[in-house]
Amino acid sequence: MRKPYRNDQKDYSQLKLNAGFSLEEKKKGITDELINAIVMIAMFHIGRENAISRTALVHEIHARGFHQDERTIRIAISEMRRQLGIPIAGTGGKNGGYWLLKDKEESDAYCAVQLHDPGVNLLEQESSVQKNINRWYPNGQLSLPSQF
Repeated sequence: MRKPYRNDQKDYSQLKLNAGFSLEEKKKGITDELINAIVMIAMFHIGRENAISRTALVHEIHARGFHQDERTIRIAISEMRRQLGIPIAGTGGKNGGYWLLKDKEESDAYCAVQLHDPGVNLLEQESSVQKNINRWYPNGQLSLPSQF
C-alpha cells in the first residue's frame, strides 16, 4: 500500500521570501486524487521523447476536473518525486515538459543533470555567500567591497 501524501513533512518557510506566494496554501490543493491524475497522464508519456508540455499537462489536469494552477501542479510533481519517489522527470525550455523515466539509464542521466548538478551549484552559492557576507557588511552596514 502506498504511503499517504503529507502536506506537512517539510518546512518551506524560507519561501515566504516570495512576495504574494504561500507554499502552504498551494500545497493544500495537492490531494491523492490530483497525484493519481498526474500519474495516469504521465503513463502515456514514458521516455524523454514522449514528454508532455507543461501547458498540455495543465489542460489535461483541468479536463479531469482539477482546477489547480500551473504552480500547484509543479509543486505536486516535485513533492511526488521527493516524498513518493515517483520517477517523473521534467525540464524547461522550448521543448520542455514532463515524462516518466523509461529506465535506469535515463533516470541516472536525468538525476545527474537536472537534480544533482543544480543542487551542488546551489550549495556552492550558499557557501560563497556565507563566506563573503562580512566583506559586504563590515561593521554591520552594507558597503561595496573595494575588490571583487
